[in-house]
Amino acid sequence: MPAIYAHTRKDRPETEWEPLPDHLERVAARAEEFCAGFAPNFGRALGELHDIGKYQPKFQAYLRANSRTEDDGSVAASKKEPHAIVGATWSWMQQPQIAGKMLAFAIAAHHGELARPADLGGKIARSGFRLNDALKGGLTLPSAEDLLPGKLPAWAMDPKASALGIRMLFSALVDADMLESEAWDKGSQRPMNYAPLETLLAALEEDIATKRELDSTKQGRAAELAALRASVSDDCRACAAQPVGRFRLTVPTGGGKTLSGLRFALHHATRNKLSRVIIVIPYTSILEQTVRVYRKVFDPVDPNAVIEHHSSLDPARETKQHQWACENWDAPIVVTTSVQFFETLYANHKRPCRKLHRIASSVVLLDEVQTFPLELCDPIQQALDSLAKYFHTSVVSMTATQPLLKKDGEREIVAAPEKLYAPMRDRYHLEWLGDPAAPIKWEDVAERARNEERVLVIVHARKDAELLARMLGPDCIHLSARMCAAHRLKVIEEIRERLKKPGTCRVVATQLVEAGVDIDFPVVMRAFAGLESLAQAAGRCNREFGPVPGRFVVFRAPTEPPKGSPRAGLNVALQFYAEGRLDLHNPDVFPLYTKRVLQTRQPDPGNVLGCESELDFEESARRFKMIDDAGASVVVPYGEGWERVQQVRRDGPSRDGLRGLQLYTVTVYDRELYKLKNAGFVEPLFAQMEEEENENKETWVVRGDLRPLPYSERFGLTVKEEDGSTIMA
Repeated sequence: MPAIYAHTRKDRPETEWEPLPDHLERVAARAEEFCAGFAPNFGRALGELHDIGKYQPKFQAYLRANSRTEDDGSVAASKKEPHAIVGATWSWMQQPQIAGKMLAFAIAAHHGELARPADLGGKIARSGFRLNDALKGGLTLPSAEDLLPGKLPAWAMDPKASALGIRMLFSALVDADMLESEAWDKGSQRPMNYAPLETLLAALEEDIATKRELDSTKQGRAAELAALRASVSDDCRACAAQPVGRFRLTVPTGGGKTLSGLRFALHHATRNKLSRVIIVIPYTSILEQTVRVYRKVFDPVDPNAVIEHHSSLDPARETKQHQWACENWDAPIVVTTSVQFFETLYANHKRPCRKLHRIASSVVLLDEVQTFPLELCDPIQQALDSLAKYFHTSVVSMTATQPLLKKDGEREIVAAPEKLYAPMRDRYHLEWLGDPAAPIKWEDVAERARNEERVLVIVHARKDAELLARMLGPDCIHLSARMCAAHRLKVIEEIRERLKKPGTCRVVATQLVEAGVDIDFPVVMRAFAGLESLAQAAGRCNREFGPVPGRFVVFRAPTEPPKGSPRAGLNVALQFYAEGRLDLHNPDVFPLYTKRVLQTRQPDPGNVLGCESELDFEESARRFKMIDDAGASVVVPYGEGWERVQQVRRDGPSRDGLRGLQLYTVTVYDRELYKLKNAGFVEPLFAQMEEEENENKETWVVRGDLRPLPYSERFGLTVKEEDGSTIMA
């Protein structure tokens, strides 16, 4: 019988092709390593079964044909036979049914997507003959008792966790298979060598000691703030000795949770033998700020230790090792967005799921948890509970405004968080501009802002920000999501530089500056909104405890917050104001406020949890969206944006080319895109494609031949209609 192969290449002799038994053995060993913490023996079965369909004689003929060069230099063609379904078929048919079917889901999908149970069952029924063909081709299988795991993991018996567990198996198999296939193809394993967590912890402790020595020279309120931050940090270190589970880090804005949370995570990981720390942040502006802080600490000992994984990361800044680490999160410290993290937990395709198993046996720091969509509260909490209960993962919810009441078993890292808020009470004074129950005019807001030398005004919507900034004159800085990410980052740096120097600094922004952006104004004005928005906006006021208390001025804007939770939040905040319970310095207020907001919202409106209980992976992935899909991406002519568009058009679509455009995109609503198209301002990214295909891709480009370009250095994407009104909302 001829040799059976897993991989062949036309540029290598047959003696260098990879034998299928060798590939199965290598993938089994690696998958078992990945699954050991949450599903012992499952990885071995996954690896040994995943490619047994390649024993089919027709598949071997396909491999040989596509590795042969014809006399005319072309490669011989042959139809590729499905092979993943063969291992799934055998597994599905075995006893015990639960273990076999769980394996079948992962094996059948390891080159694509997890299927619905009914779809997978039907596909198996239609493909039974392929198993017989594989047996005729030389496949020999051990008994089910020898191959299938004998003991089910606890999560397999919990309908709230079984879907996540199957995704973990799928992730482990996909990563193991791709790593081993790549190693054979390249001739070597990836060189993913990092400093151990103990070394990174030592670097962090050294940095903390250096900062404390500098803090010892401070006086007055600056010394008090330094002492508060030191207290939080020390509580984090002390609590790290506790076993794996769910935690809360409730710290007022300016309390130093960025490094204190990491201190907890590294101590906790080393004591509990966890593999990595994953920091989850809602916005890229905060993420890049956090990464800069971490790199200052860890780059001297390991410049590859920290990876940032988000859509706006410029591929030109990435090393090869960073690209690899983003594929499967094989790094000691991963900093990513909440969209990337949670949609990975509910994904069904192999590419996003590949990194999922790395979340097991890790510490997950969830920063600014008050920003998570309330509509997805139940699916988010179920996934986090399952991670902590079954997958040896510690989850830390970090914020100044904890949105939910403490759950049973959830531990506070800071011994008495309410005591931290008392010294913060005189950091700023709350003032009201007008009656909160009655909207005031923008002219009144502008007049008040003009009277301040340094002021940050935060409004509900992009159109509000442009209107008010124009009222305040050309020296007023505007910041909103009409500007692409590269533009916003530049403006935030400009704001920081202005604040370092004497002179005026007036800024009008949308809520994108609220959570975690490290800027400090003596006066902050905020359109009345939900309590979490007010508290986060107030966190930009006298952040570093200047000698004079800051002023936080709240006004009722003539416009309303966006529909959904933001508008419901305003209505509940108005109730709290009327009841005399609007206290932004009391951490106990926020979970009570959120509970009331949740009562106005339908829990899990997409029925994600129903799909999970039915193992309907496709629907779970489709319905769980951290960001509403309504809208489209438009590449704008800012910075290198147009040059990159031309480069992508020359080279054709590629992962890095399309990612390189993310820094230069603005998301527009569907109605705005319709107007932009009708007015002739945008064109498809790939003009040679059919328009319907481009609409599906939702990537459009501001035309480069327009003069003047409809992108302003001050306001971003601003397009006027013939009557002078703006197209952008």
